[in-house]
Amino acid sequence: MRIGYARESRQGQPLQMQLDKLKDCDTVFKEKAGGGDQQKTLDACLDALHNGDVLVVTRLDRLADNTSKLAQIAARLQKQGIDLVVRDQAIDTSKDANDAALKVISALADLRQSDAGPQSATVTPIHNGKAMASHTGVQLSKEQIAEMQYRIACGEEVSELCDEYNISIPTFYHLTD
Repeated sequence: MRIGYARESRQGQPLQMQLDKLKDCDTVFKEKAGGGDQQKTLDACLDALHNGDVLVVTRLDRLADNTSKLAQIAARLQKQGIDLVVRDQAIDTSKDANDAALKVISALADLRQSDAGPQSATVTPIHNGKAMASHTGVQLSKEQIAEMQYRIACGEEVSELCDEYNISIPTFYHLTD
């Protein structure tokens, strides 16, 4: 069974545009911005899924608004044998080529929650839990690095993130490698 989930936000992805992309789903759970019942609607959607089903969304940011929530959902889907299709970002865990997509999402959360040092060789640990690009002196937390990776997965532009975090594009790739 293919179950869709559509969530309208205040800043984009109108509900009808998402529903048009989810027409091939057997059931679509939907909600509008500001409804206040997002968690209930999402939980109902996730509860409706069973081993062998497919959850279909238009973008990862429709499914969760932060890396931790996304990782929790990914772990749940993986544990229950449910595939994930993200239409606008060409993710389909039912295909061998994208088999690792849920693992990558889960790994982002592990990075956020890990007490270990930064995961990249180009990042130097600092005593207060921050990470620093050794050649720029820019300090970013592990959470900020994971958040950048999540936002890229959701379709944001590297140049916009670099401007926001005041880092160069090469530094971005070194930190998120």
